[in-house]
Parts: sequence; structure tokens; C-alpha cells
Amino acid sequence: MADITLSQFEALTGAEGEVILTATTDTTSGVAYGVVDTDPTPPTNEQIRNGLNAASLPALGKGYVSVTSSALSVTITGLPSNTLLYGWLAQQVADNG
Repeated sequence: MADITLSQFEALTGAEGEVILTATTDTTSGVAYGVVDTDPTPPTNEQIRNGLNAASLPALGKGYVSVTSSALSVTITGLPSNTLLYGWLAQQVADNG
């Protein structure tokens, strides 16, 4: 399976309780998954796909979107205000091999 490269990652605040995770991908297919949590430890790609934090507990927020262009954007809502949050993205493409 080919490697996927995500670059230009940003976590932006939207409306109250909302975070928008954005990045650029070199593979315009599959699904992009995002998680937001208070734990700064990066989760694995598998944990992100499953909506978990690095401790394998449910992340504070999660979301996903089908990848149809090089610009990824996953919006996560229902988050607490005035809380330091960390966000991560992972992309999965079906293995046709």
C-alpha cells in the first residue's frame, strides 16, 4: 500500500464548541478521520480512525469525511469552551491488493 502524506495541518476554532481540522493530502480518495482531546499525547492512526485518544479511551470529539480533493476539512462540534484541546487527522484508503 502506498504511503499517504498529510501536510499543512491546522486546527482552527469555529463557532463556540467547534474545531475544524484541516490539512492537504497527496491522495484524493478514502476517508479522513479526526479526533480532538485534552491529552497532548498523539494517538496512532488506528486510534484516530476508531475515535480514540492515545490511552485508547474515547476522544473528547471525533469526526470523519470522504476525501474528494487534496484539501481535507473535518469539523468536530460539541466541545467544551475555554479548554486547551489537541487535534489529529488520519486518512485511510481502501487496500485493493
